[in-house]
Amino acid sequence: MTSLFIQFQELFAAVSISLLLALLFAPLIIGFAKRINLLDMPNRSAHNQHTRPIPLTGGMIVFAVLISASFLFSFGDDKNIVGMLIAGLVVLGFGLWDDFRGLSTGPKLTGQILAALLLIKLDIYIRVFEGSSISFLSKEIGLLLNWVVTVFWVIAVTNAFNLIDSMDGIVSSISSITFATFVFISITSGQRELSVFSATMLGICIGVFFYNSFPAQLFLGDSGSQFLGFLLASTAIIFNPRGFSQAGSWFLPILLLGLPLFDTALVVYSRYYHQRPLFQGDLGHTFHRLVNMGLGKNRAVILMQTITLLLSFASVFLLSVPTLLANIIFGAIIVAGSSLVIILGRKEIPKKLP
Repeated sequence: MTSLFIQFQELFAAVSISLLLALLFAPLIIGFAKRINLLDMPNRSAHNQHTRPIPLTGGMIVFAVLISASFLFSFGDDKNIVGMLIAGLVVLGFGLWDDFRGLSTGPKLTGQILAALLLIKLDIYIRVFEGSSISFLSKEIGLLLNWVVTVFWVIAVTNAFNLIDSMDGIVSSISSITFATFVFISITSGQRELSVFSATMLGICIGVFFYNSFPAQLFLGDSGSQFLGFLLASTAIIFNPRGFSQAGSWFLPILLLGLPLFDTALVVYSRYYHQRPLFQGDLGHTFHRLVNMGLGKNRAVILMQTITLLLSFASVFLLSVPTLLANIIFGAIIVAGSSLVIILGRKEIPKKLP
C-alpha cells in the first residue's frame, strides 16, 4: 500500500509540475515565436478560420517541458523512452521546418520514415509477428513484417494527428485523454517509467490546451501535432500489457487513437470518392462535417473529446473480457466506423462553414 501511495504521489507531481511548466513556458515561447515570425497567417489554407496571426509554438512548448521534466523525474532512465524522444526530434525538426517554410508532402513523409527507422534501430518496434501462434513464419520474415508494420503505424498515427488538427483544442485535448489512459494502463502493467512519462505528457497537454482552446493564443502547428502524434504512436509500441494475451490486447492502441485514425480514413476516402487531390487541404474533416451538420464549433469539439473518452473506456474494458468477445466487440466498432466513413465520405465536401 505504501509503495502504491508513493507511486501516485510521483504521478501527481509529474502532472502538476509539467502543467505548471507548460503554463509558465508558453508566454515566453509565444513571445519568441512572434519575434522570429513563426506565425500562422489568416487564409493560409482552406480550413483556416482565424483572422489574425497566431504563433505556431505547440511543438516547442512540448519539447521544452519534456526536457525540463526529464531532469526531475525518472522516466529518462528507461532506454525505450529515451529512444522515443531521440527519434521524435526528427519529427519535431521537420515539423518546425514546415512551420517556418512550408514543406511539400515528400519531405514531410521523409522525416516521418526516418523517425520510424530510427525507432527500429533503437530496438523499439511492434512485435506482433512473432510467437508460437505464427510459428510458420521464419524469424527473418517475421522481423521484417514487424518493421514494416511499425513504419506504417508511426506514419499513420503521426499524420492522423496532423490531419485532425482542424480546430482550436482538438489535438491537445485528445492527446490529454489518451495520455491519461496510458497513465492508468501503464500502472496496471507495471511500467512505472512509462506511467510517469505519460503523466508528464498529460500535464503538458493540459497546459497547451489552456492556450490552444478557443479562441487560441497559440497553434500546435505541424511541429506540435506531428510530435504529439509520434509520441503517442511510440508510447503505444512501448506499452506492454502484461498479464494479457496478445490476441486479447493487440487492438488497444487502435481504439485509444481511434478518432484521429477515423478522421484520416474519412479524409482519404472522401477525397478519393470525389476525385480531389489527396494532399490538398479542404473542409472534409470530421470537425468540419459536424459543424456543417448544424453542430456549433464548441459542441463539435466536445463531441470529439467525448468520443475519444468513450473509446478509451472501451479499450480498458475490453482488457477484462474474454478474448473472443473482446475481438468481436472490436470488430463491431471497426465495422461501425468504416460504415460511417463511407456514409460521410460520399456526402459533398463543405465549401465553407456555417
